Amino acid sequence: MENATKALLIAAAVMIAIMVLTLLMMAYNQVSEYYQTQHIDAMAKQTGEFNENFINYDRKNIRGSELLSLMNKVIDFNERYSYAEGTNYTRIEVTMKIGDQYLKDFLYFDYDETNPNYKVIYEMPNAESLGIILPEITNTKGGGTNREKDRQLIALTGVETELIRDAENVGIAGLDKGKLETLSANIANIIVDEKAQDQYAVSIREKRVEQLKEILGASFTGSSAQIKTVKEITYQYYQFMQFKRAYFNSTGEFKIDPDTGRICGMTFEVTTTEDGSSVIFN
Repeated sequence: MENATKALLIAAAVMIAIMVLTLLMMAYNQVSEYYQTQHIDAMAKQTGEFNENFINYDRKNIRGSELLSLMNKVIDFNERYSYAEGTNYTRIEVTMKIGDQYLKDFLYFDYDETNPNYKVIYEMPNAESLGIILPEITNTKGGGTNREKDRQLIALTGVETELIRDAENVGIAGLDKGKLETLSANIANIIVDEKAQDQYAVSIREKRVEQLKEILGASFTGSSAQIKTVKEITYQYYQFMQFKRAYFNSTGEFKIDPDTGRICGMTFEVTTTEDGSSVIFN
C-alpha cells in the first residue's frame, strides 16, 4: 500500500512537472511570438520610413534641383553602407535619362544673325570636354568599386566644390555659390570668342575684365590663364544651372530589394515639349 501511494505521488509530481513545463513552453512561445511580431512590425515601419524618402520623388515635373537632393541621399547611403568591402547592404541606384538630342538645351547658345537657329559657342578649344551633362546620368553602369560606380553622381553634385578649386588653382580666391550664379547669369558677356575682331566682340572683351573684377574681387587680375579658367567655370556652371531648372518625370520603375522590401533603384526621364523639340525648364 505504501509503495502504491509513493508511486501515485511520483506520478502526480511528474504530471505536475509536465504541466508546468508545458505552461512554461506555451508562455515562452507566446512571448517569442510577441517579440517576433514586434520585430516584424518594427522592421516594416523602418522599411516604410526608408521608402518614404524615395516615394516622394515618384511624380511628374520634378525639378533637377530636387534630383540633386535625391542624388546626395543616394551617395550618402551608399557611402555609409555599401562602399566598404563585405557589407550586405544593397546599394541604391538612380538614373536620369536626358538623351543626346537634348544635350544642346543644357549648353550655352549664342544667337547668330545669319542663322535662324541657335548655335553652341565652341570657340574654346576644349569646350566639348567641358560638358558636365551627359545623355544618361547614372550609377548603374561601369565596373570597379561601388564608389567608382557612383562617380557620375559625385561629379555632378560636387561640381561647385570642383569649380571653386579650379579658380583657386589660378589665384582666384573667394569664389562661392553666389558668385558662380552671377557668372552663369552673365555668360553672354564672359564667353566671347577671343579671336573675333568685330567691334561688338572687342567691346565686350574690354568690359569683361572690369565686370569680372566686380564679381570676383581683387584676386582677379585679368590674366589670360584666369580668363580661360573663368570662361570654363562659367560654361560648366551654366550647364549645372540648366540641370537644376530642367523638369523630369519619374518612370515609376522602382527596383525593390527582395530581401528587405526597400527601394533600391529609381529612373527619371527629362520632360520635353509636346512636339519633343526641347526640354522644359522652369
